[in-house]
Amino acid sequence: MVIAREDGPGDRRLVTYVIPEDTVPHSDSGPSANASAGDFVAQWRRVYDDLYSEVISVDEPELGRLGSDFSGWNSSYTGGAIPVEEMMLWRAATVDRIRGLKPARLLEIGVGSGLLMSHLAADCVEYRATDFSPVTIAKLRARLKATGVPWADRVHLRVAEAIETDRLPEGYFDTVVINSVAMHFPGHGYLRRVIEQALRVLAPGGSLFLGDIRNLSLLEEFFTAVQLARDPSAEPATIHERARRAVAAEDELLLAPEYFVATARELADVAGVDIQLKRGAAVNELTRYRYDVVLHKGPTRVHSLADVPRVAFADLACRDIGDFGDHLERIMGEQPGGSLRVTGIPHGGLVNEIAAVQRIRRGQPASTVAAPDGGAQAEAGWLPEDLHLLAERLGWKAAVTWSVQPDCMDAVFLGPGALAQASQTGDRAVLTDLYEAREPLERAARYANYPHASVLADDVRRFVAERVPGSMVTVVVVDQFPLTVDGELDRAALPAPDFTSEHG
Repeated sequence: MVIAREDGPGDRRLVTYVIPEDTVPHSDSGPSANASAGDFVAQWRRVYDDLYSEVISVDEPELGRLGSDFSGWNSSYTGGAIPVEEMMLWRAATVDRIRGLKPARLLEIGVGSGLLMSHLAADCVEYRATDFSPVTIAKLRARLKATGVPWADRVHLRVAEAIETDRLPEGYFDTVVINSVAMHFPGHGYLRRVIEQALRVLAPGGSLFLGDIRNLSLLEEFFTAVQLARDPSAEPATIHERARRAVAAEDELLLAPEYFVATARELADVAGVDIQLKRGAAVNELTRYRYDVVLHKGPTRVHSLADVPRVAFADLACRDIGDFGDHLERIMGEQPGGSLRVTGIPHGGLVNEIAAVQRIRRGQPASTVAAPDGGAQAEAGWLPEDLHLLAERLGWKAAVTWSVQPDCMDAVFLGPGALAQASQTGDRAVLTDLYEAREPLERAARYANYPHASVLADDVRRFVAERVPGSMVTVVVVDQFPLTVDGELDRAALPAPDFTSEHG
């Protein structure tokens, strides 16, 4: 759609509004959409082929260290590698979360260097894993053969894209794992196809684990914090502009938590959705801005946390976490169901970063900025890990998720009685409604970004320039056209273009 806008006196321009095909329902089945997605996937395949082909030679002694390759895990704050110690904590937390699903027949989509497989396969009857990189699969096969682990014969490796599950048996696996992979998908339409096909191969009652999801709701905060860490002396306006450009140029898929709640409502096979913050004592971008999701396939019994009694953290006036525990014990003892939701708990990894971002937005210098990688110490508040450890000390279970406040988290504490009700088999708790989505909920597509929006805008500008030489074209990528109550185009609601972004 092309309209003439005048957003400043005498500044009248033609603006082209474009809806990417990936945001139109079912459009990703068309040939042009498939070609675009294929190009995007091929780009990432080349990246990972290059990455893993450079790591080691198959003849080197390091080959035997299966599951020890953290190549490519770099900090956005510093550009350097995230410390191996922190990555091992990240991996341990992810493995524990998946083990809690009690996998026996597991399919991992995007196995990479085997970081999870090396710790999960031994406990499985069967472990199938795919990856779109032939180099990655070849290296992993060589490592398995070199190590001689006793569970190697349970592992089946295959080169395949995430959407290529048609050769796998329907209703066969009890667990499907897609960890730290979804951000490389070409768009939410591709992800939706992956989810639908994963549900097809899952047995009823099975679980789809999607790990390391980047939170779209905090994208501006993330990039502002990154720019502050890289150049803390820069002027607020400069920091804000750099962050804005980084947001516009983002080429990974980010998803607000509402995306998965909406997806669960749109797909009949999904019986419940469990959205939790990542565990870990380290403070870095993985524990600050990423989260894990479990979609439970029906029919199965799920335990809803929607109506759990609640209290606001601010009303407790806690001095420290020990005092918080005392308050919890008192309140939990008064609850017949033995469960409690606490809202608005300050997130120790986000409090100072969010405060600095808010100051930057107001044009004020960020007086205090959280350390880019805080190691094992949070600047203020507590980490999700602190709440889990507190619950374990008290003999409970904690489930921690995002809060309405961007620098806070919500937690539901389950006592023994509530945990027994939530457990389907053994100690496997099948939870849903932990995260409270902002209502009214829109369709899932509204809660995802478009990873190559800047590339699309450049393509449109080039397309028009080739046919109308000398034209000045401003392109705005939107996910839908706003409509009036009468169903007509609401021109006033169309977003104003950002002219500065067209000049680098």
